[in-house]
Amino acid sequence: YVKLGIADLKSEKVTWADFEEKADQYIAWPFWTPENNLTVQWMNRSQNNIVIYSIDEKNGSKKEIYNEKQNEWVEWFEDLTFLQNENSFIIRSTIDGFAHLYLYDINGKLKKRITSGEWEVKDIHLVDEKNKKVFFHAWKDNSTERHLFVVNFSGKNLKQLTKESGTHACAVSPGGKYFIDR
Repeated sequence: YVKLGIADLKSEKVTWADFEEKADQYIAWPFWTPENNLTVQWMNRSQNNIVIYSIDEKNGSKKEIYNEKQNEWVEWFEDLTFLQNENSFIIRSTIDGFAHLYLYDINGKLKKRITSGEWEVKDIHLVDEKNKKVFFHAWKDNSTERHLFVVNFSGKNLKQLTKESGTHACAVSPGGKYFIDR
């Protein structure tokens, strides 16, 4: 059985999210947005449908904010990023067969496909809201290599930051001004 409870530290009351406890489902990746709203990812047992819900911490009701279905399977959004000033979020999804970045509003409406093509974004390293840029690892021209890239939220100005061939594992500074290649 899977249950999700939200504990109020002051009243010591637990509010249970509105999920059928005995349903054949997965619930994971609870996350607080910058506006202090709780979100959680739900997946069916067949693992071909994933939903991001916003959970009301006072009464446990849920509101669907994103729903993705695929023929074979879906993956958890491990680097889901809610934007503080945009009332939106960025996900990395394989909905078109390749893992790419998408910008959605808080109601799940697509605002912008940030990356596209026959290549894959492997992970998000930094979302720089101030400069509206995303830093990420990807393979683009060669699937056996992994490089650090940066792109604007608009999808423009895609730039490969690592130059040497190979597999790079980079860490980007909080302001996006520097990176190290480990």
